[in-house]
Amino acid sequence: MRIQAERYHKATGKTERETRYYISSLKPDAAKLNAAIRQHWGIESAPQAHTRRRFTLN
Repeated sequence: MRIQAERYHKATGKTERETRYYISSLKPDAAKLNAAIRQHWGIESAPQAHTRRRFTLN
């Protein structure tokens, strides 16, 4: 699946956009996929709690 991600950095005031690709056995349910991705990256980037992310499924 392809996900468009947008991240806003409060410190710099800049917005960063990127495309991420994932392989999953989950059914295409946006809420469940978003929760799984956020859980994974929340563990990976806990010190970066000052950023806000928005995901859009395409």
